[in-house]
Amino acid sequence: MLNWSVEPGNNWFSAQLNTILIVNITNGNTQYYWLQNVLEFNSQGNQFQILDSIWNHTSGVSIFNSALINGNGAVYTTKTVVGSEQYYGAWGGIEQPESAALPFTIYLVIKTGLSSNGYPWIAFGYSLNGQTTTWYDNVTIKIRTMSAYMEVAPIGDGRGGLPIDAELVIAGPWNSECTVANSLNASLGLYFAWPYPYNYYLSPVPSMWSFGSDTAEMIYNAHVVPIGYGYVNIVNGPENLAFLNTYFIPLTITNPINESTITNVYTVNSTVMLSEPSIVLVIPGESRYVFTDYVINNSYVVATNPLNLVLQGPTNVYINYTLQYMLTINDLSGLLNDRSGWYNYDSVVTLNEPAIYYLGNETRLVFNSYYIYLTGTSFYHVVTVNVTNLLIDNPYTVIVNWTKQYRVNVNSPVPVIVSLSGGLQNISGYSIVTWVNESSTLIILVPRYYVLSNETRLVYLGNNETMIVDSPLNITLSDFRHQYLVTVHSEYPVSINGTYTTNTTEWLYSGEVLMVRPGTVFSDGGVFLSEPGLVITVNGPMSITVAWHVNYTPTVIMYAVMIAVIYALTMLIVRRRHGKH
Repeated sequence: MLNWSVEPGNNWFSAQLNTILIVNITNGNTQYYWLQNVLEFNSQGNQFQILDSIWNHTSGVSIFNSALINGNGAVYTTKTVVGSEQYYGAWGGIEQPESAALPFTIYLVIKTGLSSNGYPWIAFGYSLNGQTTTWYDNVTIKIRTMSAYMEVAPIGDGRGGLPIDAELVIAGPWNSECTVANSLNASLGLYFAWPYPYNYYLSPVPSMWSFGSDTAEMIYNAHVVPIGYGYVNIVNGPENLAFLNTYFIPLTITNPINESTITNVYTVNSTVMLSEPSIVLVIPGESRYVFTDYVINNSYVVATNPLNLVLQGPTNVYINYTLQYMLTINDLSGLLNDRSGWYNYDSVVTLNEPAIYYLGNETRLVFNSYYIYLTGTSFYHVVTVNVTNLLIDNPYTVIVNWTKQYRVNVNSPVPVIVSLSGGLQNISGYSIVTWVNESSTLIILVPRYYVLSNETRLVYLGNNETMIVDSPLNITLSDFRHQYLVTVHSEYPVSINGTYTTNTTEWLYSGEVLMVRPGTVFSDGGVFLSEPGLVITVNGPMSITVAWHVNYTPTVIMYAVMIAVIYALTMLIVRRRHGKH
């Protein structure tokens, strides 16, 4: 039982290599085994023995089925502080005491693995020269197992939460006894071998304590002093049950990008340079990781990179990277082009275009919609409003869909009709100002005649205008001439510009000449009437009445001739009458 007593007259003590074997069996359960490779030494006779033992620490009491364990030893029953327990034991190393010459050096070795049929095995060995190992006991536990390994971790096993650790200790020889160190000068070194691919490279344990907890025996008047990589000296002095300021510190670096965790061992006060790439491209131009900071021991955040990290104790470093996506904006206006760039995952970018953006020089852009593409694919969606919050959860390409318009000014002295886009929009007026989509067809419809007030009208001498709008336009229609309404009335036909008529009404251009030729007519009143003719330059509306006057000369001549004729006829008649008588 654990009485920590000293057996009178007992000169033996032990050096014990104690480790925990973890066995993950195929049914999903986990079993824990306490492995002991023990050197027993007689301090008076300079003799030594070597033995091994295995305890089942899966539960509070050690139980073994002798049919399920094979080795050079056997299953024994013993009394402990928790009651009757079973353990596997073997004197397979040096059973009979052998002589040793001081200083005495020995290597205690334990290794584990899985057999071809899936059984865990434990090999116990020792070496007196450090070159060759004597494997004195190979134990197989006949349980189908997925994995079996020794572990050092700050957690407990199934036996009341005893630490899962590795211990190399000097203590009492057996039966939970204590030994007293009257004179002691010993060195202990504890190493573990990395498996493949490290070719079983030996590395010291990363941290050490001055006592063992998974050890049934004890020692008094022993003091532990760390002296090197994985080495301590044990000398006489008061016990120092504490964590040793060892030379070994585990540094664990976790990189979330490649999901790797790497642990290395360094000495106290070592300076390790952490130098991570500031940018790690995933897909060029689409996605990347950007270094953010180092999180040290889950509490201390350092954004410096590279970082010279001085190790004072076990250190965990998490490399924080921020996932970023590229946002590409193609904007004719240029308003959003400066928002192209890399954005953190789950950030929000506000796209806010004005409804109209003026470029100057009578040119503007009218906002239509955003075409938002998933970069590198044909997938897109359309946002037609001019304000949107774009969640950056992928690389996006945003095309701002504008319609370019030009200012068109049309000035005319008469109302015209401006027809846009094939008649879909018609605007009428004297002075028309409108914005026209680029490459639209613009048609200007001009009336041939437009009547003004006071019997005046304008005549358009050109043709309807048709053009493609690809620049601002300032159009002034000026190819007009004035016409005036001219009315000529005559009681008798006259020659008006070569046409005989009595009445005419027509539109004549300003400056046009109106010619009424002189004429003479014989009126119903028996007289000759004459008009002198007119030559008029038209410079306004006119109403002309041709004035006829009696032309006495032909009238007198006509009547004189008529009188003479009448007189002659009368005289002829008289003569004829006189002749008959």
